[in-house]
Amino acid sequence: MLLPGAMWAQETFVYAVRDNDTLCLDLYRPGAPRTDGAVVLYLHGGGFVAGSRSDSSSRLACRLLAQRGYAVLSVDYRLVSRNI
Repeated sequence: MLLPGAMWAQETFVYAVRDNDTLCLDLYRPGAPRTDGAVVLYLHGGGFVAGSRSDSSSRLACRLLAQRGYAVLSVDYRLVSRNI
């Protein structure tokens, strides 16, 4: 899907399956990448008890970083409540 600011986002790559939980990541690639090859690993907020890489605030933060030339990996992680 083409996003504003000439950036391309590829979504829903599966990077792990643990205890029947499928963990995914979104890759945001800038249209004009930085020359230093910088990549940002974005972990959503929520204190490991709430939140998702799909939250609108997470997507906005990743888009803003990509518009500034960073490649961004936004990842899901297992929440504490699912592991108890």
